[in-house]
Amino acid sequence: NLELHSKPCALLNTGGYFDGLLEFIRHTIEEGFLPKENADKLIVEESPARLLEILIRRDAPGSTVP
Repeated sequence: NLELHSKPCALLNTGGYFDGLLEFIRHTIEEGFLPKENADKLIVEESPARLLEILIRRDAPGSTVP
């Protein structure tokens, strides 16, 4: 986490396209290369509509969604 910005990082995992990447991220956590707290910041959704809803709600004034 370089903390260069506070913008969200998201993956649209339609049809499991990024399953391999997500497994790699889990592996890096298990091996101690990536703190779980950093990986938990990644937003992963299969539905484009749901992902947009999360991102819009996150940026809404007064939002407490991380």
